[in-house]
Amino acid sequence: RGDLVRVTCERRQRLRGREGSSEVRSAGMSPAGSSLGRARVASRGGRLRSILRNKVVASMAVLTLIIFALVVLERQLDTGRSMRTGAVSGFVAQGAAEEFVGGDASAEKSELDARAQRIADEPTEGRSTSLGLQENVTAAQRDPADRFGAECLRLMTRMNRSVDELIRAEEVQRETSRKSGRLALREANFIGAVVIPEYKLLMCSLPKNACSVLRMLMLRLREEPHAHWSANSSLPHPSREQIRSWNDRCQQKRAHVELRDLPAMEIERIAKDPSWLKVAFVRNPYTRILSAYLEKVKRGIISVGRATADSSFDFFVDELVARRSLNEHFRDQSDMCSFNYVSYDVIGKIETLRDDLRCVASALGFLDAIDGGWSKSYPAGRDALLEVSTSHETRASDRVREYYTDDIAAKVYRRFHADFEAFHYRPELPGTSEITQS
Repeated sequence: RGDLVRVTCERRQRLRGREGSSEVRSAGMSPAGSSLGRARVASRGGRLRSILRNKVVASMAVLTLIIFALVVLERQLDTGRSMRTGAVSGFVAQGAAEEFVGGDASAEKSELDARAQRIADEPTEGRSTSLGLQENVTAAQRDPADRFGAECLRLMTRMNRSVDELIRAEEVQRETSRKSGRLALREANFIGAVVIPEYKLLMCSLPKNACSVLRMLMLRLREEPHAHWSANSSLPHPSREQIRSWNDRCQQKRAHVELRDLPAMEIERIAKDPSWLKVAFVRNPYTRILSAYLEKVKRGIISVGRATADSSFDFFVDELVARRSLNEHFRDQSDMCSFNYVSYDVIGKIETLRDDLRCVASALGFLDAIDGGWSKSYPAGRDALLEVSTSHETRASDRVREYYTDDIAAKVYRRFHADFEAFHYRPELPGTSEITQS
């Protein structure tokens, strides 16, 4: 019995030894070197941590290179834009331009810093423009009728810049400029503003404000500078192909020199140069919104929120007033044209477009470009600019009473009251006899 017990104990010990050996081997260690195996495992974990750390460092380096490349690319694009619009600078305040020609970068930065500080320090009351660019201009120079020798300019509308929304927007711009040391230019605010350096004219034409007609005129002024056909001139009448080209290209961005494409310094020079005439054309918000609804929404071109081609005008207005961010066909006019940055000399109105446009043309000497040269079948057909028919006409001015109720009018007035106040429009619905242009 004693031998049996001894044999059984030895067998149990051998079995235990085999189990331990198997466990050690499964962990990559020999039975005799379990401590060495644990060291190997620890070493392998250290190598993994080192590899991960190196990968993180490499990724950060690659990300840094990408950011640097993007910064360089942005600077190159800014340089290219400045080169493309360099031709304009020859027409803009040549005396001011000479200050920077051949100057070093530090001088330019100091000048910009000084101007930005003047912007921040300028008092809120009594300022003529958010840029503070006309503080040294005399009263006679400020009046465009005296500057351009055109009394009709005295009869045109002046913008009311004391509207709360405009004041707040200017204060935000001032604070941003003060912190950054440079002019803070929000590109969306510049929609519609076009530069015509051949006539030293800054004109803003917004969508649904006779935009196609005005932009055809701008294109012609750029391509036919200072020489336009008239019945008393020896110049040939513009060809059918040329007129069609103006019509086809008038809405193309690359066909115009837009203010928002110019460097900030060029914008500042144009804004403060009294030899430039700055005019913006606006429209009664009631008829503008209705025209945008009839052309863009009802024809299925643009939807506003849930308002589509099948939506009623009432539902469309509800969707419109519920939104602050809108397409430029519906957006507040006072939030475009660079009104926050440029103090426009006069405001033209679509309701008096014929008189206002002819006044501007007579002041700058391109009246012939309005009165003739627009008939594709000359000498037959209507030859004046404002007699040209476009595909954007909706006759909204004649349909105000058809679509508006007092409740809808109240909603539109509350939503666009900044436009009503800034451009001196009455809150009452206009009568069809008061409107002369759709």
